[in-house]
Amino acid sequence: MKKTIYIFVALFFISISFMNNSKANAELFGSDEENWKRIFHELKTLNARLVTLEKAISVFPHPQSTGDVIDQINAQNKRLEDTNSIISSELIPIIQKDLASSHDRLKNLTYQLEDLLRQMEDIKQIFPQLQGAVELNKAVTNSKVKKLDSKISDLQAEIKHQVLHKITQQSKTLDKILEQLKNGN
Repeated sequence: MKKTIYIFVALFFISISFMNNSKANAELFGSDEENWKRIFHELKTLNARLVTLEKAISVFPHPQSTGDVIDQINAQNKRLEDTNSIISSELIPIIQKDLASSHDRLKNLTYQLEDLLRQMEDIKQIFPQLQGAVELNKAVTNSKVKKLDSKISDLQAEIKHQVLHKITQQSKTLDKILEQLKNGN
């Protein structure tokens, strides 16, 4: 603490000596006002750092001897070794097992995706053939439907012709019967 006060007092006297308006100081640092502002700013930041260091030093407990420090270091090393052994003996095998399981699942998913890709490629190759077959079946079906329509039209015409012929015959027969009835009565 006393050291920091001595440093602060020394800096204060140095800053006062810089503030002196002698010609030598003006030539050394220049008479520019901006340079002086920068120097004072740097002194302020230096002072702030000293105050921060002083506060930090007062917070930390001072060890009585180097033996205490070595004991603290050894205790920390022991805790680190214990933690390391726990990690090595328990956590690493669990992580390795999980990684192996994840790797297996990833392999399975990769195989499934490859299989799906192959199926998609097969479908892509088959699709044009299926489309061609559908178009051919459509053309054949349309042709058969047209033939069927033609046959139906022909049958309708034939039935119409036969029905008309029968009606004409029955009409003639009816006329003969009516004439015979007229002559016979």
